[in-house]
Amino acid sequence: MRTAEYLPAVVAVLVSAAVGAAASLFAGRLGPKKRAALHSAHGQVFEGGSEVIGQAHAPLALRLYPMLLAFLIFDVAVALFLPWALLVGQMASQASQICSVASPCLTKGQLLGTGATFGVILVVAWLHVRATRAAKWNA
Repeated sequence: MRTAEYLPAVVAVLVSAAVGAAASLFAGRLGPKKRAALHSAHGQVFEGGSEVIGQAHAPLALRLYPMLLAFLIFDVAVALFLPWALLVGQMASQASQICSVASPCLTKGQLLGTGATFGVILVVAWLHVRATRAAKWNA
């Protein structure tokens, strides 16, 4: 192996370390010197022009968590449809097979079958969320 190949990476690490060290030194030199000299209201919580009333960290309702999990699952599932849709678009302009770096060559039927299977799993999961009323707040 040639060490010249690693020279840009070494320079980038050294420059980033130097920038971090310089930022820390400047913050220490230019920052406040004594905490006692600060105004007494400086450390108080202040939101939107009014003083805080009540507890800052109120517990969330337990019904929120299944709804959040369902949202997360469906959000990720919809995001996973994007690569499949790109392959389908590529399939429309090419011949009978799609070849990508991440997967072996697929025929049109295999590609559409994987999308249909994923869609069926997504619909079954959505029906389960509806059946268990996980998405209803006042169930």
